Amino acid sequence: MASRTPRTEYSESQAAGRLRVPISSWRWAVHAGVVPASDASAWQWSRAAVEAMDPAAITASMPREPIAGSAAADRLAIALGTPNVPDEAATVTSFVVRRLIDRDLLTELSGNHGGSLLNPDQVDQVGARPDLADWSPRSAPSGRTRRQPVST
Repeated sequence: MASRTPRTEYSESQAAGRLRVPISSWRWAVHAGVVPASDASAWQWSRAAVEAMDPAAITASMPREPIAGSAAADRLAIALGTPNVPDEAATVTSFVVRRLIDRDLLTELSGNHGGSLLNPDQVDQVGARPDLADWSPRSAPSGRTRRQPVST
């Protein structure tokens, strides 16, 4: 019987699995700096680094359950003062949430490409931004999309 070679590098999902923490907690801990930057390659951690990590600290870094992108959209719509109403066109959609993720204003925590999971505290912080309306196409006057100011 061949001996099994121990893993020397871990991807984020492998490291989360090894530490028995949810991938959403792992991703938030990376964002929050609780998990050190990857040391083996761009997105891989060495075995020594993973073994030195504290699973309880990773889990504690995000004390509330993540919320779905649709729930984040609803929270942001409320923050804009124009709540999403069932059976009507949404003020803030998952497209807007995705834009906020793409611009690093929100951190994607899901390991599933089919949907988003977000830290509700971070969503609330973004909802408190005075420039939030600039990120929502439907919040622009006359139905026109607001454009980002051009830096010169």
